[in-house]
Amino acid sequence: MEATAPFLFIAFFLTVGAFILGGVLVWNLKDIFDMWYENAGYAKHVLHPEMFDENGEMYRDDLLRVTFVDDEEYDDED
Repeated sequence: MEATAPFLFIAFFLTVGAFILGGVLVWNLKDIFDMWYENAGYAKHVLHPEMFDENGEMYRDDLLRVTFVDDEEYDDED
C-alpha cells in the first residue's frame, strides 16, 4: 500500500503534463495548418501558364478545347 501513493503521484503529474503538452502543441500546430489550408485553397484558383500571353496578361479570347477519343470506341459502319 505504501508504493501506491508515489505511483499515483507520478501518474497524476505525467497525465496532467501530457495534456498540457498536447494542448500547447495543438495550439501552435493549428496556426501552421491554417496557413497551409489557406495556401491549398489559393492553389485551386491558380491558372496554368498557358492561359497567359507574352505580356503576362490573361487571354480574354475564346479558347479551343481538344478532347482525344479512342478510335476503337466509334466504328463507322456506313
